[in-house]
Amino acid sequence: MKYFIYCRKSSESEDRQVLSIPAQISEMNKLAKRNGIEVVKTYSESMSAKAPGRPLFNEMITRIQKGDASGIICWKLDRLARNPVDGGQVQWMLQKGLIQYVQTPEREYKTGDNVLMMGIELGMANQFVIDLSNNVKRGNRAKIASGFPTTLPPIGYINDVLNKTVIQDPERASMVRRMWDLLLTGNYNVSLIQRIANNDWGFKTIKRKRSGGKQLGANTLHKVFRNPFYYGYFISNGELHKGEYEPIITKEEFDKAQHILDHYGHPRPITHEFAFTGIITCGVCGGQITAEEKSKYYKGTNRVAKYVYYRCTRKIKDTPCVQPAITLQDLEQQFDSILAKLEISEEFKDWALKYLSEYNDKEIDVRTDIYTNLQNTYNAKQKEIDSLTQMRYRELITDEEYAQQKNLLLEELNKLKTKLSTTESRAIDWLELTEKTFEFARYARYWFKEGDIQKKREIARLVGSNFTLVDKKLTFQSQKPLQYIAERSDDSTWLGRRDSNPRMPVPKTGALPLGDSPM
Repeated sequence: MKYFIYCRKSSESEDRQVLSIPAQISEMNKLAKRNGIEVVKTYSESMSAKAPGRPLFNEMITRIQKGDASGIICWKLDRLARNPVDGGQVQWMLQKGLIQYVQTPEREYKTGDNVLMMGIELGMANQFVIDLSNNVKRGNRAKIASGFPTTLPPIGYINDVLNKTVIQDPERASMVRRMWDLLLTGNYNVSLIQRIANNDWGFKTIKRKRSGGKQLGANTLHKVFRNPFYYGYFISNGELHKGEYEPIITKEEFDKAQHILDHYGHPRPITHEFAFTGIITCGVCGGQITAEEKSKYYKGTNRVAKYVYYRCTRKIKDTPCVQPAITLQDLEQQFDSILAKLEISEEFKDWALKYLSEYNDKEIDVRTDIYTNLQNTYNAKQKEIDSLTQMRYRELITDEEYAQQKNLLLEELNKLKTKLSTTESRAIDWLELTEKTFEFARYARYWFKEGDIQKKREIARLVGSNFTLVDKKLTFQSQKPLQYIAERSDDSTWLGRRDSNPRMPVPKTGALPLGDSPM
């Protein structure tokens, strides 16, 4: 008689305790040699048997039906089948004599034997898969209810295997936060953030057995910026669930990021970077102001000079816009004039901060009232979720209605929770923002002069909005409270003893405009 050896091992949890495929092959060859069995071919595949559709198993069955062999050697019957379709086929072929023998190290199954024992063993293999599936689903439901996803967490998080929770990745979480910070400035598109993370920070994904350890891809980064996981909620089976892990950003920051992504879309690769493109429009036709670099060759000197010009990109109907171009040098001089109006002395900055800190006590009283109102609203929304759950248990609403209303309520709860946390630190944040505003007014001119393209762009956005160019003149809407500082820049009573031409000291390391720099 001729036999096929069939070995199988699945990567799923059902086969964790089963011998590896090389070990099975070794044991089956020993069994064949010991019993004088002729082996026609050895089949081995790494695939689950909980459902029909294994290619090599089907090939072996087809060849047996053609008469190429009449017996099978395997480690156990559950290697052949864990589903009723494949198991029933093996039983039927054995009963009809197409398969005359199935040999395992423990026993032999042959045509004419009582098929009850084989049926019981194959039924037990199938029942094991059913029980395992139910246990996995039950465990997944429990894990989701406890506030943790059942899938691998996204970049910036890792699984805490010991405590069965999700924690921030100590190596990558801070870099992921900086990526969000870059996006939230509105000055960096996804492609540029990707380049900075990979080239400047040396970012690499987590190395796993078959994947990871690579640089960050653009599509992956887009998914990061669209994932609610980072503000403390995760999606499972289309339903939003509140996580019990530490979020990297707030819901407000997430919403702002979505607006930025939706507004700018997926930008094309940038070949040249200019500081003020995308933030200035033409005051005549409304077109975007773009920039281009030109080169000029000077005869006799072998010198090539490069110049950057900003010009309008649009037409008025069929007629090109006649607004003249402006050089980068002229544009930067106008920005310098704007920043000069913000410039304050070090003495005034210190006096203003001391004066404004006296309002801190009043701010604490306001914060307490706001916090109480928010907490009452939060408790009311939580009761609504409890009532909604009871309605679902009583089958007063459908699963679809339950999921839809629950998601809306969870969104509202998350916003309230964020407001509660921000209200607690409102007084501190107010003083910190005030200090950074005056710090910016003090040093913005220096930062603009010494900074790179991205720093100049960031400062321009912090100073104002709605920048327009008409006849090479730049106009804009000042950001508050910087507008108030600019309007009172010549008021000697407000500025106190301000020097007529104060020196511009180099700021200490870490002094940055309105918060930490993303660079």
